[in-house]
Amino acid sequence: MADARFQMFTVFPARGQWDSCVVWRFLSANNRTLAQPVKCHPNEVACLVSLRELRSGLTGATVLPGRDDRGLWSWRLRVGEVDLAVSSRTYLRRIRAYEAGESFRRHAAEAGDVEPVRLVSANGFRIESC
Repeated sequence: MADARFQMFTVFPARGQWDSCVVWRFLSANNRTLAQPVKCHPNEVACLVSLRELRSGLTGATVLPGRDDRGLWSWRLRVGEVDLAVSSRTYLRRIRAYEAGESFRRHAAEAGDVEPVRLVSANGFRIESC
């Protein structure tokens, strides 16, 4: 059975939106995307640096649940004053969002190396800023 893992890939958005960028995502053992970065990165090296920063700060990180304009809950993982990861899913209850964030924090600490870069489209992947 597969383990939870990080995967890094290049996002090619719709024509004219922005240049391609590199992001990571955290997949559960059953291949569901659980977390992603707050922003995209200009290249693979910057993405790997971001992942190293995230992984080195996991023990002191704080999970912050938040509600969107539709009333659904998600979470952010904050290290110091910087948000480094966000939920890829939304939840009906605050406690479920918080538990999912804590689960990500635990499993991300145990995850192996990042999988190779893949080429994908931006469909369904929300990026706050590039």
